[in-house]
Amino acid sequence: MGLVIDEDDVAELVEDHRQELSTEDLVELQQEQVKVMQEEHSGEEEEEREDVSSVQIKDICSKWSEVQAFVERHHPNKTVTNRAVSILNDNMMSDFR
Repeated sequence: MGLVIDEDDVAELVEDHRQELSTEDLVELQQEQVKVMQEEHSGEEEEEREDVSSVQIKDICSKWSEVQAFVERHHPNKTVTNRAVSILNDNMMSDFR
């Protein structure tokens, strides 16, 4: 491979990793990672997506409403139930309404 590393390279690497990151730096890194993940997954989603008829969408939305009502009525932890239903509605089902 012909890779040559000298003491200066090692010292520079150690110095770069010695610095502590601020909260802002960490938030920025996390946002960059999320952006990269979204870009990677968005390409995959476009390739895998298939056409869905409006009849199928109407049917699944009806079934989701039934499941949602059942869970809200019978699950013992109402807070967790409401939070989970809201997340699913906001992140998943909103594309079909």
